[in-house]
Amino acid sequence: MAETKVPSVTPSPNETVNVTITSIKLKGSSNYLLWAQAVKIYIIAKKKLKFLNSDPPAPNASGYEDWMRKNAVILIWLWNSMEPEIAANVMFHNTAKGVWDDLQDTYSQDKNMNRVYDLYDNVSSSPNR
Repeated sequence: MAETKVPSVTPSPNETVNVTITSIKLKGSSNYLLWAQAVKIYIIAKKKLKFLNSDPPAPNASGYEDWMRKNAVILIWLWNSMEPEIAANVMFHNTAKGVWDDLQDTYSQDKNMNRVYDLYDNVSSSPNR
């Protein structure tokens, strides 16, 4: 009887899971901008930016399973580049875009500065002043 060979599957270098994508671990607002820039550059270098910027294809779309597999690799990259307590807060997002957007909403200084401006504007226009 002829021996049946099962083809081996080797992940491409672009999809290795156990890598350090940046030496900067996300700790919170104090280093979010540095972390985000370092991660974004790494993701761009791996030609995977669409996973941070785009929604997934429909589950019945061609290529959906491949997209989800690549998305899972990027999720692991992101989680491994954060302090454990921060990773735990975004662990249940199903997409890298969901994690990316949540972290930006939570830690981005742009959001904080807009909030400070709104508070200042409210206080300065208050009739009790």
